[in-house]
Amino acid sequence: MAHEKQPDIGRKIYEMKHWGKGGAISDGRIRYELSSRYPSDKIPWMSTLYSVFTHEYLSAKRGNPLALARCLWCLRHLAPLSSFFKEYLGQEGVKEHISADQCDVVARILYRWSRVPLVRPGYVASARAYALVGRDKAMQQSSGGPTWANLSMTLAQINLDLEEPALVGLYLAEAIEQAPGIVSANQRSRVLRDIALFLPKVSADTERAREFMDAADAVPGIDPDVRFKNVAARRQLGL
Repeated sequence: MAHEKQPDIGRKIYEMKHWGKGGAISDGRIRYELSSRYPSDKIPWMSTLYSVFTHEYLSAKRGNPLALARCLWCLRHLAPLSSFFKEYLGQEGVKEHISADQCDVVARILYRWSRVPLVRPGYVASARAYALVGRDKAMQQSSGGPTWANLSMTLAQINLDLEEPALVGLYLAEAIEQAPGIVSANQRSRVLRDIALFLPKVSADTERAREFMDAADAVPGIDPDVRFKNVAARRQLGL
């Protein structure tokens, strides 16, 4: 996902330096407590919590008790933030003060939060609302960034869940159109990988997914962590 957090925290998450003094959680929490004057200041902390949760989740799923405890800790702190942002967009004047990138982060997290067992309804609708606001903002920005494509992919997934096939096709086509123009090599490769992973949900044509994975791998200058995730995506797709 696009992360609304400081690059050094993102690096610590990638390096699995999540916990303890100087870890991503410690640094993220300190920065949040020092700068949480405005609602938008909650977003980097929310993003950090979710990123750490996703990194710990596989180990927790395999039965690792420490990873499970850490996942539950992240979820406990994510719950009030998700609840806050579920209602936040409906407040007067908010749409003018939240960026497209922030909408992208919140939309993705709220969508995934909606899939956590026992979570109350309404989060999918909120995720779609953030994604639509962010998409409108991204469309007005100069080209070259990944945000429009990211939000289009989020909207494609949400509308797939809501059984709106025409909208799924619309937003998927938008992402496919935007992907080649993304300036950042890592972001372009990631969006192409996301498209490849999404395609089997709407088509039995595995060759099309392979084409997008090949395109993701062919982007010059991508970082090792992006290439590693591409390899994992190929394995997931059976390519």
